[in-house]
Amino acid sequence: MKRILKYLPILLIVSFLSFSHFAKAEDTNLGTLTEIENNDKEKYDHITISVEENRDTKKEYSYSFKYNYDEIYELLKLTEKEYDTYWKDGLSISDMAKEQGIDRDVLMEYFVTFHHDVLRKWLVRDNVPEHLYFTQVYRLKDVIIEFIERNPNK
Repeated sequence: MKRILKYLPILLIVSFLSFSHFAKAEDTNLGTLTEIENNDKEKYDHITISVEENRDTKKEYSYSFKYNYDEIYELLKLTEKEYDTYWKDGLSISDMAKEQGIDRDVLMEYFVTFHHDVLRKWLVRDNVPEHLYFTQVYRLKDVIIEFIERNPNK
């Protein structure tokens, strides 16, 4: 319970910003997603996202992350071999979780926590303007859902 309460503010922000009227009102001033690069076509485990400020400056900020598949295997209660078999059979991470009886909220909590940690490090390390940080937080829900539901083998 303490773990959930720790990340409740991020979950609330993601939920709050999911309403489309907030997105339309804010998006023109927050930043532009300029690139998503996928370096691992099979597992999509290294993604670089760049944003460019829409203000007077044209400074570009990039962050990248690499998913820890050992943690994902553990979360899914699968071995790497079992995961690879499911993957080749066309199951997404979301499908695997369902097969294993793992609640979608548990899956989402793992990925929200993972991205929260990466985004906070990016914010501090690169001295990113807060509006660009919150732009990425706003997009977080879609990034996570797209990642856990995709599989090119489907």
